[in-house]
Amino acid sequence: MGILVLKKPEPLFMITGPLAGLVSITASCAYVDPADAILIGSIGGIVSGSTIVLLEKVKIDDVVSAIPVHLACGMWGTIAVALFGNFEMMGVEKTRLEQLYIQLIGIVSIGSFCFFGSYVIFELDENYQYAFIAGNTTNYLWLLARTPEVSQELVNQFINRATQLGFDTSQLIFVDH
Repeated sequence: MGILVLKKPEPLFMITGPLAGLVSITASCAYVDPADAILIGSIGGIVSGSTIVLLEKVKIDDVVSAIPVHLACGMWGTIAVALFGNFEMMGVEKTRLEQLYIQLIGIVSIGSFCFFGSYVIFELDENYQYAFIAGNTTNYLWLLARTPEVSQELVNQFINRATQLGFDTSQLIFVDH
């Protein structure tokens, strides 16, 4: 892939290509024949290389290529189960299209869990009108509300609770609506 795109051998592609192939085949490895495994892995290398180029074009820095290898090829590998898997061996009585839909639900479900699970809700209104959210360090802190305006009382409650938890509240930014 690196030779085709960059017109020269690129070590990054030589490293990520095999990893991408392995990630791509992981989901279906027990349910495909060797020729399909090679095809799935090869497509994974192309997916990874294409994602590396795309990330560079949109100026997203991914030094270790985790997004191309694990996210993009993980998604491809999950889809490949529906496209190449031996349903008889899997014990599945679905059409390929039905199985593809199931695999897509899995991608969205796992993606949502990972995205939302990376945040900590440390306070939630009993009526779900607001939530105090933190990232995995004390550098990220949000007050999320269902309405564009929140009371000063809620803002004060948020600041007090965040201060108790060790957040630096002196540089909070509140958006005017």
